[in-house]
Amino acid sequence: MSRQEFPDDPLLVDPAFSPRARSQRDHSGAVEIYDSRRASGKQYVGTFDTQRAARAAERHAVEASSRPLLSRHKETVASFADQWLIIRPRQKEATNRAYRDQVRPFVDTYGGVDLIDVDRALAYKWLDTKRWTLGGLRAMFSDAVRLDLIDSNPFAGLRLRGSRGRKDLDVLSRAEVESVAECSLEVWPGEIGLNVRALIRMAAFIGMRPGELYGLRWSNLDFREHTVDVKRQYSGKTSSFEVPKNGRTRTIVLTPPARQGLLALPRPVDSDALVFRAARGGPMTGRVQHYYWHPVRCRFGRPSMDFYEFRHFCASWLFNDLELPAQDVAQQLGHTDGGALVQRLYGHPSDRLARARIKQAVGGRDLRVVDLTEAERRRSGS
Repeated sequence: MSRQEFPDDPLLVDPAFSPRARSQRDHSGAVEIYDSRRASGKQYVGTFDTQRAARAAERHAVEASSRPLLSRHKETVASFADQWLIIRPRQKEATNRAYRDQVRPFVDTYGGVDLIDVDRALAYKWLDTKRWTLGGLRAMFSDAVRLDLIDSNPFAGLRLRGSRGRKDLDVLSRAEVESVAECSLEVWPGEIGLNVRALIRMAAFIGMRPGELYGLRWSNLDFREHTVDVKRQYSGKTSSFEVPKNGRTRTIVLTPPARQGLLALPRPVDSDALVFRAARGGPMTGRVQHYYWHPVRCRFGRPSMDFYEFRHFCASWLFNDLELPAQDVAQQLGHTDGGALVQRLYGHPSDRLARARIKQAVGGRDLRVVDLTEAERRRSGS
């Protein structure tokens, strides 16, 4: 990965940074180690964006290769958890940290249990009070299946009743979004207010995730083609820039309302500068964003309003008001499921819009139901 693409990130350097690392593709650092236990004599570890992540993965892989091979009948929950992310690390260090945090409470309680003895009954019992740990545990036991340490994943396919999540959010109206955006100018003077207003309009009218907005640069914006290249996000867990969620970059549409907010901002000389920054010039982060956002939502009259509601509004606006296909909305939002999540979580069908569409489909004709006997009487001429 070239330093030019991320000029202000000191962690990103040329991928050929280690005797055991080599560059396989442009903008990628692929790491492999020598392992005498394998027929090929080497093990592919993964591809990493930063020197720090690749060196850590290499170090863990070398450490794991020096240990005895895993045994189906000897691994406990604790022993496997200790080696799991060394053997099968995720590409993003933020994911590795989240998984470790989610798995740790289970290991503290059931670390001495043989891995093969963890069953669905134990999984249901645990998740009854520790539902937040499901993601990490499901991933760990899934990898145990791949390594042939257990036959099935006790944390997969549990059909747990999901939370309603964002379905319980009251979708903001277009007028409310415009109103809260203008509150930024009332709370924050000058350039800060313009910056916060532009941040709100970008979140509401193109649907980028907060971390993606924090990583947005002026060079990613094409005002002539009305597009935005989403190439990176800022991770608060690792305090660094990394690829967006799901490891995919994308190009999305810069809608007119969002474009208006950006055009009001002063353009820096450096075209690769971050669009949204703190007052002292540092990068925008979740903590900095909250500092600016909280007084705005208080002025609007909703002091507990979540900033993520703007992304929710965007999905509903595109899907319901503009009547775009779910798969198109999913592409704009950065989903990878072809629109299933849009329909399930973000689609809030409007009775009013449904009636309007039906009336438009039938050409505005009178929809009154005529009694069958009355229709027959008219046809008979009686």
